[in-house]
Amino acid sequence: PRLIYLDNGSTSWPKAPSVAHAVAEAVTHPVGNPGRGQHHLAKATGEVTMRLRRLLAERINAPSPERVCLSSGATASMNMALLGLLWFNPRPAGERPIVVTTAIEHNAVRRPLLHQQREGVCDIVEIPCDAEGFVEAEAVVEAAAAGRCVAVVMSACSNVLGTIQPIEAVGRGLRERAPGVLFIVDAAQSMGVLPMDVQAMGVDVLVFSGHKALLGPAGIGGAYLSERAYSTTGVAGEGGPIRPTCFGGTGGTLTGSLEAFNPPAMPGVFEVGTTNTIGQAGLLAALEDEGVPTGEASLAQERRLLGMFFERFGGEERVRILGPRGVDRRHGLVSFNLDGYTAQEVSTLLDTEWGIVTRAGLHCAPGAHRAMGTLEQGAVRVSPGPLTTEAEMGVLLEAVGQLLES
Repeated sequence: PRLIYLDNGSTSWPKAPSVAHAVAEAVTHPVGNPGRGQHHLAKATGEVTMRLRRLLAERINAPSPERVCLSSGATASMNMALLGLLWFNPRPAGERPIVVTTAIEHNAVRRPLLHQQREGVCDIVEIPCDAEGFVEAEAVVEAAAAGRCVAVVMSACSNVLGTIQPIEAVGRGLRERAPGVLFIVDAAQSMGVLPMDVQAMGVDVLVFSGHKALLGPAGIGGAYLSERAYSTTGVAGEGGPIRPTCFGGTGGTLTGSLEAFNPPAMPGVFEVGTTNTIGQAGLLAALEDEGVPTGEASLAQERRLLGMFFERFGGEERVRILGPRGVDRRHGLVSFNLDGYTAQEVSTLLDTEWGIVTRAGLHCAPGAHRAMGTLEQGAVRVSPGPLTTEAEMGVLLEAVGQLLES
């Protein structure tokens, strides 16, 4: 059977049409190392990096492109933020800060916090979700305002349940009632499909992937850091409160190379070593590709496709759908289980019999499955993309229908 790719929640495919050409050009043609040298190749590659940074800053309404740090992806950026805030910025003895998070976070949030809690670096307060997978903004803000809290960290939308969380309400509440608390948002799933305005939403750190809804290649992503999250005063990020967690060559001027510590200016203080210029070229091409639906158009397309699934199986008792009924408060994915099958069996049969690619398991978010009562078996996740067709979704519906009949 032909391939029907419905695993865009893991990584997007097909990519934006221009990505392959841009990546091939970056590999087959001479390129320089941005900030390393005065020759034309280094300058040309540096311009690609700056164009990418500007486009990303525009997409999230960052006050300055220099506030966008590029990395290998959302996981690396989240570790940078959480370790830089806690592990690399220790408090006086006896002062153990609190981080407020939710019970349904991805392991990219959960594990950095748990490792630091185990080492006595911080305490964690987890806010539960309701039966549909939504977190109440008031509960998050109330916990953050209770004292000792240094940060709230949560996803903009769940990678298991599809639930769009009240990021703007949380950000507004923190500014009003806990103004000293940083707001760190995991936008790995939402970047490129949901509107993300860091200034309007009161977000201090926004981490994102380039290979999911942005339709770029793997191995590229980044983070936005506000003035509150990182101050350029002091040496090597002493101004914090998020400090650099990696140290080494930053290029730039002769003076910069002479310094014993990372020069404090953004974004270089967080971008040490040679960056992924090939991935940057690919992501830039994806962002500049006008032939690909983005933002509201992408979300509308994915919701139309998910609507087909809900119309067919929303009232079917043998199909247990996780998260909210309907598409209005979810982004482009749905997770489900079928009576009489394990999630792994369903995903395997869809692949081998119909060529449909889905993802079964816990999706690196055991808390979300614990909240839904599916920790033992996981679920099948279907995540169409902006280039998925109604005909392809129709094959999925027919396949699931045949599995129920058999």
